[in-house]
Amino acid sequence: MDTMDSRRPPAHPSRLRSASILSILSILSTLPAHAEVPPTLGTPFLEKSQLTPLRLPPKAKPRPKPAPMPLGTPFREIALLDPLLFSAPPPQPLHALLTLDFTDHYLTSNGLHVENQGLVAQPLLLLTYSPSSIPALTLTLGTWNSWHTHPSGHHPHHWSETDWLGGLTLTLARDWSLSAFYSRYESRTGSFARSSSLAFTLAHDSFLHPYITATRQTEGQQTYVFYQPLADESYSLQFGIAPSYTFQRWPIKVELPTYFTCVPDGFYQELRTETKTVATHYYGHTYHYRYSYPAAHRAPGGIGYLSSALRLSMPLAFIPERYGKWTAFTAAQYYHFINEGLLDGNQALGASTQRERALLQFHAGVSIYF
Repeated sequence: MDTMDSRRPPAHPSRLRSASILSILSILSTLPAHAEVPPTLGTPFLEKSQLTPLRLPPKAKPRPKPAPMPLGTPFREIALLDPLLFSAPPPQPLHALLTLDFTDHYLTSNGLHVENQGLVAQPLLLLTYSPSSIPALTLTLGTWNSWHTHPSGHHPHHWSETDWLGGLTLTLARDWSLSAFYSRYESRTGSFARSSSLAFTLAHDSFLHPYITATRQTEGQQTYVFYQPLADESYSLQFGIAPSYTFQRWPIKVELPTYFTCVPDGFYQELRTETKTVATHYYGHTYHYRYSYPAAHRAPGGIGYLSSALRLSMPLAFIPERYGKWTAFTAAQYYHFINEGLLDGNQALGASTQRERALLQFHAGVSIYF
């Protein structure tokens, strides 16, 4: 006896077509209203060409990698390691940086306390060039000036000093950079003769941003000279770190540049009190006179001074970028003077008459990057 086949007969082609259409429509109904549907298999070429191609969002440009910021006391040296200058070279080879720094004191990179009255304005202008053939190399030219509301110096004037600088920075491997800068210093008040120096800096791009700077005086002296025959061209070392942190919620960057200087014997000159006895003869009698006087000596070497600063900066995003990238900053910097010759020199300059070992300096200003 023949058994009846329990399998269902094949569906009619029209039913299959209807089921396929329903399944496609159900999938389409789940897509967002703005989604673009890719062409299905079997779509005529004309219909394929009329479909809007899938547009991907534009790729965001990578941000430049931050570099160690601070190098030394004056903010003109800090700007030499600005991340906008010596991070990954931008597409344009030529750039400029203008920094306007307003402070209540003027101290040199060797710790000399020059001015403590009125407002001190210290503008810095840097021009940088990164050749496309050598992207790891950056050439820099610049000038720095110091303007004082209180006239000072040998011939008192508001325009106190002008410095010229030029150098190059070379990126080594991945996180190391080596820079060499030549600086020339000119007094607008006749307070010191022209002098110059050559500085080499080796820096590492990490969280602490450690660096070491070796400076050689090539002409004149950048310290206070009590007795010229004792003066000699010398060198100094600076060891520092520059940790920084940028908040994610607010575009505020916090930096803590800290460093100290080391100098050899004779880098500074100090005054020591000496006593001398003079004998005179008068009518068969001998009289002895003793008197004291300050005499200049070569000060012992060691640590010259140490410094640490708290610096806050924030980009001014409301200014259109066609006018440059503006950044406002403020800072408080602490100095502790150690070398006795440095204390004597600051006392002779007149800004530290009580031989103060501690000093607090405030900064505020704006930088513009083109």
